[in-house]
Amino acid sequence: MGECAGCARTLDPPRFCAMCGTRLAVRISPAGWVGRCQRHGEVARA
Repeated sequence: MGECAGCARTLDPPRFCAMCGTRLAVRISPAGWVGRCQRHGEVARA
């Protein structure tokens, strides 16, 4: 494995909402990820 743990971690989707701390429902696809907070709605990264 040629990647360091810190580099791989930046590619992981967030698990919690940045605004309120609620756990996100995250779907991962080859194009990126989509997370949904119960309070704030959808957050996406392609």
